[in-house]
Amino acid sequence: MKILMLTTKFKHKDGSPWLISELAAELGRQGHEVTVLNVEWSGDPVATTPGEFNVTLKNFSSVRVGRGKISLALRWMFSSFKAVPSLLADLFRGSRYDLLICFSPCSALSVAIVAAKLICKRSFLIYWDFFPIHNYEISEKLPSFALPLLKFLERCLIGCFSRVGCMSEKSILYFENYFGRMAGVHVSHLPIWTSFLRSEPNSRATVRERLGIDNESLVLVFGGQLSAGRGIEHICRAAIMAWEADRRIVLLICGSGDRLGQVREFEKLNPRAIKYGGSLSREEYLEVLGAADVGIVSTTGSTSSPSFPSKSLDYMASRLPILATVEFSSEFGAIVEGFDMGIACIAADVSDMAGAMGRIFSSRESMIKMGTNAQKYLRIHHSVEQVTRLITD
Repeated sequence: MKILMLTTKFKHKDGSPWLISELAAELGRQGHEVTVLNVEWSGDPVATTPGEFNVTLKNFSSVRVGRGKISLALRWMFSSFKAVPSLLADLFRGSRYDLLICFSPCSALSVAIVAAKLICKRSFLIYWDFFPIHNYEISEKLPSFALPLLKFLERCLIGCFSRVGCMSEKSILYFENYFGRMAGVHVSHLPIWTSFLRSEPNSRATVRERLGIDNESLVLVFGGQLSAGRGIEHICRAAIMAWEADRRIVLLICGSGDRLGQVREFEKLNPRAIKYGGSLSREEYLEVLGAADVGIVSTTGSTSSPSFPSKSLDYMASRLPILATVEFSSEFGAIVEGFDMGIACIAADVSDMAGAMGRIFSSRESMIKMGTNAQKYLRIHHSVEQVTRLITD
């Protein structure tokens, strides 16, 4: 099968695999011929070749003019044009694809999606973050008066696809309530995926020594983008409160983003409870997970749309119990507790979060069991091999 993928991110900045590159690589391993058009949204340089069998990668830089809201608006309006010449060239050559795969939000690649539909027989949209409501609720960078128009445009673009995959059952319900049901569009459950199903053992003591953490500490790790919507302030305040009850508790934060300054301030406030581990490569980050005791998933609690945080997949692969502090609209917390993979608590409730931090360390035996259950759950439900077959069937 010839497959065309449109995306705004393909790999991590350091060239390590990410969700999209893992999906493309697995499709290639299954014998499909995959072409990826990546309009790189971050502005970071990316590799020009994917290094994967049966995968052709074409990179385009997004439109970046100046800074601020005007620059952001121009990026959303014009970046998708970057991929259009390549699509038109395929059209004029008579090249056709059996399947088009795109990712939310559609508005980021609007013109490219319309052009791609001309050369693709079938289409599959993978819908994660609900645009524009999710962006507005976590950052308020979008003006409220523009939300109805942006939602209308997003809905029109969604209507270009015959199939839509949402990451959970609650996401399907939210999708249908928010956008409404659309004729000819079939919505189904498509789990988030990973090719990383188990971690390799490393020197826990060596990694901890490098980070300035002793072997007796109880380490909660939070990794990823340090940006709006991640609940950074709440988990830092909760960790300090938990540390006051148990001086062994340490919150280790790794990553980069516009909330890094906030992390640094909390680290200065209590360097024994809060530690910043730096912006790490993929390999370094996985080493850190191997030296931690619990993985934290946190959101602000103010978003109405459900989520299934992708960072949890690395925690599961590393056999870490999960402390889930997520929005009420998400069923992620219920999944974590239902499969005995960790503890869930109320997002943005600092006192409840601090109590959960103490409880999850109450029994070493239960922590080992939760970590083992998490890895089993990952293998059963989130293998990239299984997900690709759901898309191509």
